[in-house]
Amino acid sequence: MKLKLKAPAKINLGLKILGKLDNGFHEVETIYAQIGLFDLIELEVITEDKIEFKDKNNLVYKTVQLIKDELRVNKGVRIKLIKKIPIGSGLGGGSSDAAVVLKGLNKLWKLGLSEKELVKLGLKLGSDVGYQVVGGIKKEIQGGEQAGKFEKIKEKIDGWVVVVWPDLFISSKEAYKGVEYEKINKTELLWHNDFEIWTFKQYPELKMIKERLIKLGAEKSLLSGKGSAVFGWFKEKSLAKKAENEMKKQYNQTFGVKIL
Repeated sequence: MKLKLKAPAKINLGLKILGKLDNGFHEVETIYAQIGLFDLIELEVITEDKIEFKDKNNLVYKTVQLIKDELRVNKGVRIKLIKKIPIGSGLGGGSSDAAVVLKGLNKLWKLGLSEKELVKLGLKLGSDVGYQVVGGIKKEIQGGEQAGKFEKIKEKIDGWVVVVWPDLFISSKEAYKGVEYEKINKTELLWHNDFEIWTFKQYPELKMIKERLIKLGAEKSLLSGKGSAVFGWFKEKSLAKKAENEMKKQYNQTFGVKIL
């Protein structure tokens, strides 16, 4: 049996850092949305009890190993992954891959796990994996006791986004190191990202991308997650297409896609 699946990218429509926890992690309040940019994953049952996937350090491999260890599953799978979501962009490609593998193997191996159980497993793999299991436009407080509890937001947000990735990698360690805590938590969550306070100083090109997207007609523009992808939100498809074409002249990794 074989499954061909799509793993959608995510953007953050808002992100606030609430503080640092005793375990060294941060408590982060965020609003997620999935978008129509996908990695492609193929899962195929094999007779041998092994994981056929080339990269053991990839979250996909770790996801399968987690299922086998936690549920004592003695089954095999062959996995093919085609990456379309830029790595290190803040668009959650790796987390989405993990979530899709969780859901796919739940079906393929007939594990009978509920969505809540899949989310719980997902949180052991990464802070965004739980959300990618659930999808939709949801708010979550990551890192603490509220992690894995998702809430719909009142605002209706649909339309198109133009995502620009300037081929720049910002590690989580670097991103959190630069946060100026005295300046955060003073604004509304929606359409605000605390990481911008520091990141735009360190990487002024990202601020320029944001400003340019606004000039091209975006209703709002924001850094996604810790970066370095920046997106603009458009209500009209025609405006989004024009902005995509303009940004592509400078940035090859530009994607005009719909909010799912």
